[in-house]
Amino acid sequence: MHRHNSGGEDHRHSVTAVFGFHRESDPQALHAPVLVLNASYEPINICAARRAIVLVLKGVAMTEEEDGHFLHAARLAIRVPSVIHLLEYRRIPHQTRALSRKNILLRDRNTCQYCGELLSSSELTLDHVVPRSRGGASTW
Repeated sequence: MHRHNSGGEDHRHSVTAVFGFHRESDPQALHAPVLVLNASYEPINICAARRAIVLVLKGVAMTEEEDGHFLHAARLAIRVPSVIHLLEYRRIPHQTRALSRKNILLRDRNTCQYCGELLSSSELTLDHVVPRSRGGASTW
């Protein structure tokens, strides 16, 4: 998000002087999740706000969105980001997971995609329909 003041100064950086009213400091704000976007604006990770602030202050990333919280220093308030993007493209190796019963059930969190019911692994089948040979119904 680009914000410019009347002087045309870009306010996408995270360090600003403390003026006016703002949301109070929240001790948990540094643990809040921050979406990390690649330079191409593809989502690549979620990190803690503390890590995101370090990346912004090092000049590796730029803040895109803020959550309204501030980290207070003696004469500065650092805005806590909720979304940052990296300034240089990072090649992220494509991770493939084996297509297996275990991984499908993990992906679906043991929720039947047919009826939406949360079941144990032993009660679920990969096609999410209980065959008649195992006592399943023969109707829709």
